[in-house]
Amino acid sequence: MATRSKSGIYSKERSVRNAANKYRRAYQALVTLGYDNEEQRLKRLEDKDSKRQPSWIWDELEFLDTTKVSENFESYAEEGKYRRVYFIKVHWFRMSALKARWEEEVAVVHEEMARTVRFFKFHQNFWLDVGKKHDESGMRGHGAYARKQAYMYERLVGGCSSAFKDIPEIRVSEIHHYVEDETGCWIKYIYNPESISYTPRA
Repeated sequence: MATRSKSGIYSKERSVRNAANKYRRAYQALVTLGYDNEEQRLKRLEDKDSKRQPSWIWDELEFLDTTKVSENFESYAEEGKYRRVYFIKVHWFRMSALKARWEEEVAVVHEEMARTVRFFKFHQNFWLDVGKKHDESGMRGHGAYARKQAYMYERLVGGCSSAFKDIPEIRVSEIHHYVEDETGCWIKYIYNPESISYTPRA
């Protein structure tokens, strides 16, 4: 695991270095061609530049200054600087994609949590049923072992309750597995406890 993590970090670092070198070559080419940098729109990229803040390229967003929207828009239109609008669009789409990705990750983790609880509860009830059948058949030792297994899964469910108590989307007491009701139907408890579907037993 540590090796894979380090490999991933090194891969990202290589990507950053490659992107930085690409920008430096482009910047140097512009300077060689006589690029006028009086307004400091482009900067020489240094290794000491912050790694925690967004790249300085996203700081040039005067277009979003609500106090001067009209003035800025007219200025950009007159000067033919529509490319700045594209910078804004790219930045927005990048942040939107990042947000969507993390929302998906959160949903996946929540579902994994719910499935873990459902798995533990299923085996808890399974072993309780096994123990009951063994007791009824006079196999006390087998019944005791089954109840021991059921207790193990009960403790695992309790551990989930403690670990997930600060996550409002995960209510352990409302997550269930497949059970059979008195009509012979399988009741499917899914992640949303308000939505229950019935599937007749085959």
